[in-house]
Amino acid sequence: MRLPATLLALGFVSFTGSPAFGGWAWNSDGTLELRSGYDGNLRLNEIDLIDTPLYRARTSWAFDATNAKTTFGLVANATQVEYPGLDADVDTDFGAVGNWRYSAETWFVNASIGRQRVNTLANAIEDTGLPDNTVQRDADTRSLGATWQLTELAAVALRTSMQDVRYIDDSNFSDFKFETYSGEFSWQSSQQMTWIFTADTTEFDTDNNISQSSTLGASVGFRRQHSETLESSVSVGRNWIDTESRVFFGPFFFIDESSSADFRLDAELRKRWLTNDLTFTAGQQVQPAGNGILTTRRYWSASWRHRFSERLSLRLATLHRDFDEVNSTGVRENDRTAARYSAALDLLWSPSWSWRFEASHRTQAFDLRADEARGDSVYLSLTYRFHQENS
Repeated sequence: MRLPATLLALGFVSFTGSPAFGGWAWNSDGTLELRSGYDGNLRLNEIDLIDTPLYRARTSWAFDATNAKTTFGLVANATQVEYPGLDADVDTDFGAVGNWRYSAETWFVNASIGRQRVNTLANAIEDTGLPDNTVQRDADTRSLGATWQLTELAAVALRTSMQDVRYIDDSNFSDFKFETYSGEFSWQSSQQMTWIFTADTTEFDTDNNISQSSTLGASVGFRRQHSETLESSVSVGRNWIDTESRVFFGPFFFIDESSSADFRLDAELRKRWLTNDLTFTAGQQVQPAGNGILTTRRYWSASWRHRFSERLSLRLATLHRDFDEVNSTGVRENDRTAARYSAALDLLWSPSWSWRFEASHRTQAFDLRADEARGDSVYLSLTYRFHQENS
């Protein structure tokens, strides 16, 4: 595999400087994963199936420095995937996020800024479901938030985040910005129950002005610790979405305005036994897609993990998703359903080294197409983890 030296270097970076000074403590964690496998339908297409072996190297590194009130952190990652026999398909991702937090007695402020370069077929499929080619994009992210503890049982939080996405040399995709502003009030009614009330607004703009959308939303929910082994969370609400779109007739166009209201949901249930874990999630959210539109994404997932011993475990999982275009005025090319079923066997060889064997089955069906795409894959992964700290 033609693996850049920077990938291997990042995977084994650790901070080994002088002991803590001036009240600061340092912490460093990292992973390096090497994966080899086979994909029976690489592009998840209904026709012209491409089956190929693949090799992947992935590394991540996290570092943070903390004193009594302030924390600085950095998280970096890099991935390279190669497909023997497909010379044009070499995928490389890399990125980093820096974060900062300042804590006082009854409040704290946090901020982050980052950039992620993506050049993988998997992310192109995630954006639009279109499997025709790999897509390179840059995503800049920024966030700022503050939380005030009003009483021992009540708190208020204000947050804002921005995602600026640019697609490189691909006319099928549209650059966009997605901004979110939210406020949250939480109240702990008992030791086991916390109620959460949320209001938010989003702004979605494409650089070519094909589509602009504004969303207002509100929800109410709770987190409950039913017992030491059972916990749940549910949030339900409503989104109101206004969209302006350009509709073209040859060289001419007019502005189409449309509005809609949509249900929103975020739910999770976790149960633990002595040797088993079970998790269910479900939700409905409004998110941007790569070709300049908003989509409503409905999903549910389930996972079960069984521990044969302290070192050996089995995990079965499924994820089902449904995508619908929001306030669409043309042909709804993005409307589709997708599912993934997987089984993974994990072996902890030592505190630092682990093996994983994973098999998966994927499906995807567009509403406008008669056939369903199916694909199977198998992988074997070796992962090295390190941890270092100075406190």
